[in-house]
Amino acid sequence: MKINIKGKDIELRYSMRSLIMFENITNKSFNPQTTLDVMIYFLCVLLASDKTLQLTLDELIDIVDEDPKKLEAFSNWLTGEINKQNLLSQDTHVEVDDEKKA
Repeated sequence: MKINIKGKDIELRYSMRSLIMFENITNKSFNPQTTLDVMIYFLCVLLASDKTLQLTLDELIDIVDEDPKKLEAFSNWLTGEINKQNLLSQDTHVEVDDEKKA
């Protein structure tokens, strides 16, 4: 999904980089439960998706205050990405036969 932030179209990416950024900022595992968690992860996704983007949390809050549909679009995208990851993790379960390993 693309989103326009500060005049730039940014292709959002659900990535390890964004998850690590979130954990470094919050000192907790990724499990968004508050509006602040979602906003911080939104910022992390934007920064991880476009490494040239200069954006603070305060600026992102101002952007969302001016256009709440950006947060709604991000939330819908995030829900879809989490659902995809859950489906992939269920489909890729592989049983290992310890006898064949030796």
